[in-house]
Amino acid sequence: MRSRNMYGFILSLPSLLALLVGLSLTAAMSYFSNKQQERDAHARFAQEAQFIAQTVRRTFEQNRAAAELWFRMSGARPESEDAATDATRVFLQGFPNINTIEHLVIAKSADESRHFSVTDINSLQSLTLNDIKRVTELPELQPAFDEAWRSGETIATPVTRINSQNPAYRGEVRYIRRVNDTLIAISFDLEHSLKAAIADYKPEGFTLSVFDLMRYASDPLVKLVLPQDGEENIKKRKSWLYSDTLDLPERQWLLRITPNQAFHDQTNNRYTLTLFISGAIISILLSLLLARPTRKSGETDSEAEGF
Repeated sequence: MRSRNMYGFILSLPSLLALLVGLSLTAAMSYFSNKQQERDAHARFAQEAQFIAQTVRRTFEQNRAAAELWFRMSGARPESEDAATDATRVFLQGFPNINTIEHLVIAKSADESRHFSVTDINSLQSLTLNDIKRVTELPELQPAFDEAWRSGETIATPVTRINSQNPAYRGEVRYIRRVNDTLIAISFDLEHSLKAAIADYKPEGFTLSVFDLMRYASDPLVKLVLPQDGEENIKKRKSWLYSDTLDLPERQWLLRITPNQAFHDQTNNRYTLTLFISGAIISILLSLLLARPTRKSGETDSEAEGF
């Protein structure tokens, strides 16, 4: 009889059923709660990623608009050299993403492998003559310079890293256009442009990557992890990936946004875990209440047998 009292709770059918039903309901509620939390987090990710993509697109459109404005300004003759310098200074202050402005005076080359050569350079930033010549001589940039010279339209070049010797520098893209007998090239810092796009919004929990689809489809031109010490790509499924194309003249880039660990920490409110623990405790207490009458009955029988 003593062993029956010791194990009565485990062998009690009502208490066992109450425990199983309670834990099953708790598990089901926790599962659906977790799914709802994940749907809410995904909806927030999609909404914020779309907004980030719009701001990035707007920034790159502003870069191109700035280049087009300078091309038009370059076609007009300034009243004096001082007036031109003042206008340039004001222009550059209004567009901090600009790295350099290069005016390349072109002469036809006798070498058939090159359609032109640079005979004079007026760089409005500190870029050496050799650096700018190296830009025009890069094989991957030659088609862009040729097309700009021939068509008179604005052309975007592939990304180069001529403007800085810093290993962490992510490179620049140039908008080039022919104005009279001069090719004008305006370069924009990629990483600075991307950071400027989100400077006011300051999102956290996202990884932004920009790809040149015409060259490096698997190698991003620039990547930002927000915050900088965040862990990347905790969500590998395709539904946790936002992509948008950025159309540049004669080029196409891809902006890819994914959530990282910081986003997970922000959206994980521990509600599901709290729900499961609370439900499990209630189920155990209910089963104990149902087991008490059975245990007392056993103790009464033992006392009766003792007499």
